[in-house]
Amino acid sequence: MGWSREVLRGLLGSDDQQSRLNAAVRLAYLGCADGLSELVQGLAHPEAAIRLVQVPEALALLGDLGLDRVRAIAMEPGPARLGAARTLTRAGELSGVIAAIVGALSDSDPVTRDDAACLAGELGPAAVDAYDALTQSDAPHALTALVAVGGARALGAATQALRSEASQVTALRALAGLGHLAHDSWPAVVAILRDASALLRTRLAAAHALIRIVEDGDAVAEHLAAEMGEANRWLRIGLIRAVAQLSPRYPRLPERSVLWPEWEDRLICSVPVASVTTRADAILATVTEQLAHPDSDVRRNAAVRICPALSGGARRQARTGPES
Repeated sequence: MGWSREVLRGLLGSDDQQSRLNAAVRLAYLGCADGLSELVQGLAHPEAAIRLVQVPEALALLGDLGLDRVRAIAMEPGPARLGAARTLTRAGELSGVIAAIVGALSDSDPVTRDDAACLAGELGPAAVDAYDALTQSDAPHALTALVAVGGARALGAATQALRSEASQVTALRALAGLGHLAHDSWPAVVAILRDASALLRTRLAAAHALIRIVEDGDAVAEHLAAEMGEANRWLRIGLIRAVAQLSPRYPRLPERSVLWPEWEDRLICSVPVASVTTRADAILATVTEQLAHPDSDVRRNAAVRICPALSGGARRQARTGPES
């Protein structure tokens, strides 16, 4: 049903705080600032999606009416500071935003510290003045934020993080975001890929990084194919996806992120994969071989990755399995 301004204004008097906030957000989308006070309070909401996304977007829609209130909040420590800073970025303002990020990176709350790192990563090079503070941060997304903000300057930090098992996945994602700038790290990445004792997510992160940091796609294809032989179901599926992306026949469609935070996934997936010169047919053959695998999930993933280049017969084989 549609919500009239009169109904929404009535909800601003509700005893339920969430109902008041929802009404204020809807009013903002109608260009009405009657719920401004509720929106300002919402900047300190315990749910990140509300205080960092929903409320800032609503406040930014109100123009100066909303911005005048949040500019002062962005300058003062407190739970509403980052939401206020994000509101300013939605309106195209950076004044006070970097100071808010730097201040929040040293907050006693680990969630606040990571929210600050994510805001810096989302801003990218525009947050360069927060780079030094990010290098000192223990936030989970601080390293990939360093890459987004500083590019090649973050290579040393990413390489060092790769040496610790606890930070390997984060380091591999950071290296993938650096692309060919991280080429010299490929032996260490291959070693992680080959480590049978490593966690699945770590080995898959290594495969994802490898196809982006190494320029010689033929060499990368050999490493990935070599791991396919002894791989279990989920590692094999991940390797199929990585190998397929090396093929010149693989459609170069924009990556659409389904993971949070979106800025980090966009950073990593936007890096071009390695160039293949002599092994294009071999790469396709490596994936096509998986159409005969007894596991239906393996066959399905192989078919999905090469479907545009498959004949109808090969597609039927992917669905039903190898003929006896």
